[in-house]
Amino acid sequence: MKNRLDQIALATGFSRLNLVGSVLIVAAGLLVFLAAQRAQQLAVALRESNTPPPPPVASVEKRYYGERDYERVAEVLRRNHPQVRFEVSRTGGHLSVSIAEADRYPQWLYALNALQGFSRNLGWEAQHLCVGSCGGSAADASVRAYTQQASTR
Repeated sequence: MKNRLDQIALATGFSRLNLVGSVLIVAAGLLVFLAAQRAQQLAVALRESNTPPPPPVASVEKRYYGERDYERVAEVLRRNHPQVRFEVSRTGGHLSVSIAEADRYPQWLYALNALQGFSRNLGWEAQHLCVGSCGGSAADASVRAYTQQASTR
């Protein structure tokens, strides 16, 4: 025989063509395995990239009015509601709205209602509300003004 490969081919029944074909089949199988592995990695990457971002966190910041701001509000309200007493707290950061006589109750309610319309960006919260015998007043309310600002992160 011409060479050792021909001797093996005769002994086993394989020819050179069969040997080359077998190598190509093994190589093709290896390529299919590698392609499947790469496709799986791509699928995982796409799944992770399609995950929606976390929702934004909203927060509301409340800023209360200061003494000077209450003075401006009280000045306007005193002109529009002379029967109602408006006093700015020097320590508590609030506005006191009161009446001495019970027959002024409708004007007191109207003055409290006017606070809500004072500014569209301004909110009010009652700290204290008393009707009847209120320590020398027929009706008394302590209110605080604030602005709010919403933000997201």
